[in-house]
Amino acid sequence: MAIGYMLPLLDLADVMKVRKPTLQLKTAAASLTPNRTRLKVTDEEAELMFGIDRSTALAKPSELFSVWPELTAGLVTAGEGGAAYCYARGADAPPWEGFRAALEVDAVDTTGAGDAFTAGFLASLRDQGADATAVPDEAVLRRAVDFATVCGGLTCEAKGAIAAQPTGERVRAALAKAE
Repeated sequence: MAIGYMLPLLDLADVMKVRKPTLQLKTAAASLTPNRTRLKVTDEEAELMFGIDRSTALAKPSELFSVWPELTAGLVTAGEGGAAYCYARGADAPPWEGFRAALEVDAVDTTGAGDAFTAGFLASLRDQGADATAVPDEAVLRRAVDFATVCGGLTCEAKGAIAAQPTGERVRAALAKAE
């Protein structure tokens, strides 16, 4: 069950639905984030809430660390623009960061794609036996982002947020085909 992986991860999508001015959004996010060390944001959220322009958020997601010192891991999604990740490894080592291009699909409806991404990321970590509180191997992290990106893409191929969610088998098949 992925619930243990969800507890330290904050998805700012619910905060963004408020659509208040930036300072109020930052304050709202801060009130939700005590003890949160992992963050999933869209490129738009990175720009509106943290002042990191969209292209920088994808090219250098570790910029999130400069505006959120407690952060140890970040995911930045940009829909058809792909996804980026960063993971702090301590003061003496540079963070892991990388980018995954989006899966090319014939998009019908993007509803639920971000949720599918987050669920796919957490499920992949769990399936790979990664400890939710420990620093994973970089290959484990990269596979989780690959899996998540495909989950988000496949979700766009059908209408509706729930019915469109892909099975693990379908995601693995799409990954194998993309290789």
